[in-house]
Formats: sequence, C-alpha cells, structure tokens
Amino acid sequence: MRPATAIALLWLVWVVTWIAAAMWADPAKKRATIGAEVRYRVFWLAGTVLLFVPAHGYEGRLRLWTPSLAEAWACIALIAIGLIFSWWARIHLGRLWSASVTAKADHRVGDCQEFRVRAGIMGKKDSHYDPTQRTCDTE
Repeated sequence: MRPATAIALLWLVWVVTWIAAAMWADPAKKRATIGAEVRYRVFWLAGTVLLFVPAHGYEGRLRLWTPSLAEAWACIALIAIGLIFSWWARIHLGRLWSASVTAKADHRVGDCQEFRVRAGIMGKKDSHYDPTQRTCDTE
C-alpha cells in the first residue's frame, strides 16, 4: 500500500465513524450563534481545505522537506495517533460531545469540584500549591 492511500483510508475511516458517532450525542438545549463561532470556524474551514491541497511533485520554496518512504510511514503513524487521540477525547466526553458550542439537555455542572496538583508538576521539587485544593461556588 502506498503512503498516500494509507493516509486517505485513515481519514476516510475517521470521517465516516465520526459522523456516525454524532448519533451518540445528547440533544442541545442551547447553541451559540453562528456569529459567535465564526472566528474559529474560519480557521477550521481553512484547515480542512489545506488537507486537500496536493503536495505531489511540488518542488518550490515552500516545500520544507521530501520524506523518504520510512519517514512517510512514520508520519502516517503520527496521523493515526492523532486520530486515535481525538476518538479517546470523544469517548471520554461521551454524550456531552458536540461539534459546536452548546449546552446539552440534562447536563449539570457541579458547583464544587476537587482537584489535585502534584508536587513537581512544573519541574520544581516543591509545589507552591496545596496538595488538595477546592474550588467552590459560594452563591
């Protein structure tokens, strides 16, 4: 199999399963307006268009490197890892996933949550945070 075919198949499988999985999501109670989303949707659309710009045979100044066959397959592995990561995130969000900014029906955000900050997370021996902190809405 050629690297280009593998990339196309990876993306095809991802797109088909991603669209099919949209049926898992709970219905939206409230959605952001198109005007509120336009800033990031423009970048999303530009990225999508760039996926389909062929680089085959281009030897101009903008070409950073020409990968060998081994490098091409390493890049394909990175693409697969990225797509698997996106699926992990979607499964983790479960029925709360949405393609746009929404508030889901029957979704509650807790008013108090506990989180832990481990010492050394920023590369220091001692953390300036307490091991356990609470953030609570006092209203």
